[in-house]
Amino acid sequence: MKSPTATLIDLVGAVAERLPRSVSLATGRRLGDLMSHVVRSRRHQVLSNLEFAFGDSMSDRQRHQVMRQVFRIFGQTLVETLLLPSMVRQGLERYIRIDGWENLAEAMKMGRGAIGFTGHFGNWELMGLVQGLRGIPMDVVGRPPKDQHLARRLESIRTLTGNRTISKYNALRPMLRSLKEGRSVGLVIDQNVGGGHGIFVNFFGRPASTTPALAVLALKTGAPVLPVFSYPDQDGNHRIVYGSVIEVQRTGNTRADIEAVTARVTAVIEERIRERPDLWLWMHNRWRSRPPGELPAPQEAQ
Repeated sequence: MKSPTATLIDLVGAVAERLPRSVSLATGRRLGDLMSHVVRSRRHQVLSNLEFAFGDSMSDRQRHQVMRQVFRIFGQTLVETLLLPSMVRQGLERYIRIDGWENLAEAMKMGRGAIGFTGHFGNWELMGLVQGLRGIPMDVVGRPPKDQHLARRLESIRTLTGNRTISKYNALRPMLRSLKEGRSVGLVIDQNVGGGHGIFVNFFGRPASTTPALAVLALKTGAPVLPVFSYPDQDGNHRIVYGSVIEVQRTGNTRADIEAVTARVTAVIEERIRERPDLWLWMHNRWRSRPPGELPAPQEAQ
């Protein structure tokens, strides 16, 4: 039996499929507006995170403006993700402009695959699908939803264009296989890692527990690492930007090398967020885990 959440997602998807895409996306934005009023805890989390990250450089009015846009883009992204199967059938690339594709193409010439990284920024689900259509499959690493119906639906979307999904649990071997096969691996690396499994690197001036998986994979394989981000346009289309390959240095000190690579890629994500704070998913408590002995920040204690 489907959960209420899965039933609601199916209903939203069914309605969105029957409406013009522009109307569906606008409905998603209105849904985000509704969520910003109903889900008060997430609203508070967004505002607290923005205040912590930007301090006095962002006024209270600006924080509220960004918060409203964050929820609107989240609602739009949710609806658009449900529309991806029909967008693929219609020709997904008609909705996409790509900058920096040559960075990925050059990286792939090394013959070691490639490691792409991003954050929960814009519509992160689009990028792998477009890349698969262009002949460089991206095997996406993530945490499967606990709801089995939602997990199957998300898997069916992510694999529409020849990509594969890799569970974040015991992911190293499948990632190595993907790179050996000349594919790319995609990681979303901007959320808190609990349970003592992360390493602490600075994010907006404060240590944040971050996955070491990307650094470990890059150092082990020599596969090139590059950022990729999705920027929604006002017309409902998207610009996907591939950045330059990130230099990965090996000093012989494995722990220090892992920390250095993790800090560098996290800094890239922070740079993009500072440019467009409205496109990042501030609803998550990125700084929840703390180094041993450090007290929680005021917003975490509320």
